[in-house]
Amino acid sequence: MQEIKKLSPAQIEVTIKGIEVAFKNLDSFDDETGSGVYLPDEVYERLVGALINPDPCAVTGEVTADQIKIILGTVGNIWPEGLLRD
Repeated sequence: MQEIKKLSPAQIEVTIKGIEVAFKNLDSFDDETGSGVYLPDEVYERLVGALINPDPCAVTGEVTADQIKIILGTVGNIWPEGLLRD
């Protein structure tokens, strides 16, 4: 079982912002109806594990929104819609 580490308030804020950005433009995510995005259980567990213990930036040594975005994409396969336009 993966060890769970406590996040600092700043890390929690970055994590929440990263998740909000990821779900902002998903057509299948609707706050009013309660419908959402469903991931396979094992992907969901890996995603949660990675989000509670993100690797810091190799350059700054800090956890930034970019690390959360990388986790959402590489672990959860959640990408911003803007990537489709490129």
